Amino acid sequence: LIAAAFLCYGLGTGSIVLYCIAASLAGLGYGLGAMIPISILVKNWFRDRSAFVLSICASGSAIATFICPITVTWMVEHISLAAAFLAEGAAVILVAVLIFLLVRNHPADLNMEPYTDASPKAAAKVRTVGTAPTHFWQLMMLLACFMVGALGLALPSFNTLYYKELGMSSTLIASSLTFSGIILLVGKWGYGIINDAIGPNRTNILFTGALLAGAVTGCMLDADSAVMLFLSTALINTGLVVATVGISIWAANLSSEEGYVRTLRNYQVSYTIGGLLFSSVPGLLADLTG
Repeated sequence: LIAAAFLCYGLGTGSIVLYCIAASLAGLGYGLGAMIPISILVKNWFRDRSAFVLSICASGSAIATFICPITVTWMVEHISLAAAFLAEGAAVILVAVLIFLLVRNHPADLNMEPYTDASPKAAAKVRTVGTAPTHFWQLMMLLACFMVGALGLALPSFNTLYYKELGMSSTLIASSLTFSGIILLVGKWGYGIINDAIGPNRTNILFTGALLAGAVTGCMLDADSAVMLFLSTALINTGLVVATVGISIWAANLSSEEGYVRTLRNYQVSYTIGGLLFSSVPGLLADLTG
């Protein structure tokens, strides 16, 4: 689906119909792919340290933010925009072929067992099995995912406009964006390690607390407060790790073995709806209040 989307973008040459088709295909591919199948695979293959493995998988998108923009920009400037789209489509097809050849749904497909940590420290820990909460608390979790989506998908895109309005230089803003990519990468790995070490409850308090502190710090910025900008960026992007790795871990902790896929799907759908409904709210608030 995503390869077909890039093909439509590359061949569109100004056709609004093809661009809309491409956007629809890309949205479907992103919704069906990404963290949902990754989370299911990790749960099937890892009985221990699954949060850490999930954080490694999620960090791939952070690594891509360093490599892809430079490559794509060079292609756009030296060849053409259409060629860049077609090259991305070809890269996606290559990835799909590799996944088809290498990935299996269950360890049993290769006569293997799921990974378990054989260390004495791990053996001393009681392995927790997810249990489904009552209907009321399941609704509360859906609301939590909705609000995380409202923050995770709406906040980052408007921060750059906010920094520009404060009078910060383009160089400083660009530096903060690069810094945010580094923090996201480190934060995703850190979330998995910390979650495996101290448990999901305290991990969530720590990371959502960082997000709140980053938002408060962001309210104190002015054109010359570079140090505060980077502090706010670090705290916000540390907290936003909850939006990627965190939701999948929530689903694993708050569902039975049989209900995991359904719970994960519901959480991800609620997260996406929150992002869609709140995508214009920062702009409306800025127009009304400054």
